Amino acid sequence: MLITFCSGGRSKQTSHFPWAAIAWPGLAVLILVSATAGSGESWARKLSEHRSEPFVKASRPAESSPQESKGSKVAEGEYTLIEEGSGGAVGPPNEEIFNFHETWTLRRADKNGFELTGERRFESPQYAPQREQFWVRLSRDFALVSVKEFAKLRWRPDSGPLSCEFQPGNLHCNFGSKDSKQAFELDVPVKDPCGFLWPVSPFSFSSVAHAAEKVRDVPTPVQLISMEQPDARNPVRPEVMDGEIRYLGREEITAALQKWNADKFELHVATHPKLLMWMSREGILLVLSPEHTTKNWPKEQLELVRFQKFQDF
Repeated sequence: MLITFCSGGRSKQTSHFPWAAIAWPGLAVLILVSATAGSGESWARKLSEHRSEPFVKASRPAESSPQESKGSKVAEGEYTLIEEGSGGAVGPPNEEIFNFHETWTLRRADKNGFELTGERRFESPQYAPQREQFWVRLSRDFALVSVKEFAKLRWRPDSGPLSCEFQPGNLHCNFGSKDSKQAFELDVPVKDPCGFLWPVSPFSFSSVAHAAEKVRDVPTPVQLISMEQPDARNPVRPEVMDGEIRYLGREEITAALQKWNADKFELHVATHPKLLMWMSREGILLVLSPEHTTKNWPKEQLELVRFQKFQDF
């Protein structure tokens, strides 16, 4: 399954959110990669060298939950997906998710970074509760260093956890499994810095925003990498798309019952709706919303609904 931005006419069953094609249970990953200025790479460029050549290695011991850092607590919060149309569903027919919430705790890992632990709660199908835990390592400027997802691939029911490390010019992912024959690794060439849009979307947006030029209306090229899950022979297959992010200035908004003087950005990928996002001074995503041409469009956005800061960062 391909994660894409939805576009065109509105369906009663789907959302215009960029994560509208995510299927749960299972894991589909979309990665945002900030590219160097002046990149001439084409839209929707396929990484064909990775499509059928994941290699198998011995599985690692299964882990049931993330290990929480012993560092001091910096902040905690909660995101929710608001979808007032489509009956509250996000996703394509027969794969929708409902009532999505993500809670997280940010701690200092050391002088050079942070650790984030969290849990996503949702229904898929509707009225069938699901939970997914995750762990993230961040640099001092909120760039993603490593990610661990306690979820399963659609075509590998014994898979998990998924671990990814962000290396210079390369994203290295290990898809663990109880059965060593089902475990494999994948390397995807990237242009630093990079980060996941989903499933750790809020803090990946923070990473991309840090990389954007803070000059009004000056675009910064970005790449979008989608991890498809086409079939059992090719359980994971990457695809690359190009786009750009623009800084639009500061704007006063309200999120998590607080007022913020937020940095506003616009993210655009060819043939897909533009996304608007508002970031706090510290780099916390406050609101993410598709940009619609009409004012009466049903509300749909990812929003910070709870936030508490325990120390400056």
